[in-house]
Amino acid sequence: LKIDYIFHEEYLIEYYNRICHLLSSDNLVLDQRTMLSELLNKDFDLIEDFNFFEIITSKEAYFNCYKSNGALLKVNFLVNFEEAYMKFIKKRKNKLDAYSLIEKTSLKTCPYCNLNDIITYKSDIGSSRAEIDHFLSQRDFPHFTFSVYNLVPCCHECNASFKGAKLFNLEQYFNPFFDDFIMDSTFDLIIDKLPDILTIESSYNLSKIKLNTKSKHEKINNNNNSFSLCFTNLFSNAGRYNLYKEDAINIVKKYSSIVNRYETNAMYNRSKKDLEFKEFERRLCNIPDINSKSDYLKSSKSKLIIDLHNKYYK
Repeated sequence: LKIDYIFHEEYLIEYYNRICHLLSSDNLVLDQRTMLSELLNKDFDLIEDFNFFEIITSKEAYFNCYKSNGALLKVNFLVNFEEAYMKFIKKRKNKLDAYSLIEKTSLKTCPYCNLNDIITYKSDIGSSRAEIDHFLSQRDFPHFTFSVYNLVPCCHECNASFKGAKLFNLEQYFNPFFDDFIMDSTFDLIIDKLPDILTIESSYNLSKIKLNTKSKHEKINNNNNSFSLCFTNLFSNAGRYNLYKEDAINIVKKYSSIVNRYETNAMYNRSKKDLEFKEFERRLCNIPDINSKSDYLKSSKSKLIIDLHNKYYK
């Protein structure tokens, strides 16, 4: 799912100054005028030189630098990105750190899977935050270690168990700051031989959750396979979504008990709630309140629920 949050300039300046403080040494002091070439420990003929501030804070510069400077993988830097990053993710009172960066995005669920909630909370008693995935790996692309559009808040399962050390790129995989496949794919509950949705319980036991793609989009298939979401054809593995098959079945059962829109309308007329019909219908069906793509990231399994609602209720 796409992260629509736009970082404000004032915060990005504060963020960059914090990163400069973590990276600066006695021999090298960084500021907003620092060029990427100045961080190299030897002469290197860049295809195009980039301002390090822009690489850290600009989506366009991050993308263009990636496209132009793949050869930077093979060079060393004067600064220790890994050591600075370890300081950045450590909780520090009253200092800009990984917690504050994730809080800015206001994410409530993992953008890679939409299955797991991610909670970011910091207090004197204890703290918890989402994990941060370097979409372009820190090992192979150290100069993107602190690029805000390369740091994807996500759940532990997606970051450590499934993506792990896979070498992602912007051409073949979805980066949640750039892409989404909300309009190009839909979840469905494939129910085997179901003549009567209310009585044939055994058919539910044979059902599977499937991801249908409207177009043959390589990125959709790559992300689906990498994060083991769910099967796209009858011969592939069921995937993680099928662990929640019972939830999907209960959704379909609920819609089957609401015979049609006319019955919903009758219930609405009998109610004394001061609600618009659309809102009454949404609450009756217990579906997420989705007004924009970013709303999908406010609750887990929202994409699955909306897709099943659109098919089995509407």
